[in-house]
Amino acid sequence: MLAFEGTTLLGFCTAWNTPAPFPDGRCYPLVAAALGPQRTASWLCGSQETDELAVRTTAGAEVWAE
Repeated sequence: MLAFEGTTLLGFCTAWNTPAPFPDGRCYPLVAAALGPQRTASWLCGSQETDELAVRTTAGAEVWAE
């Protein structure tokens, strides 16, 4: 995703979809334990995970609300 004001790049992010079954590496097991199996599957599997987010300090929050 890219955010522009006119031709000025204000920010960007990269993301991917969380796979099913829910991953078991990194911090995923802690999240799954906190949510439980049903919520983990329904809320997180197939949802987007933000990997990188960069925003210029001059960008207002309204840019990302669209």
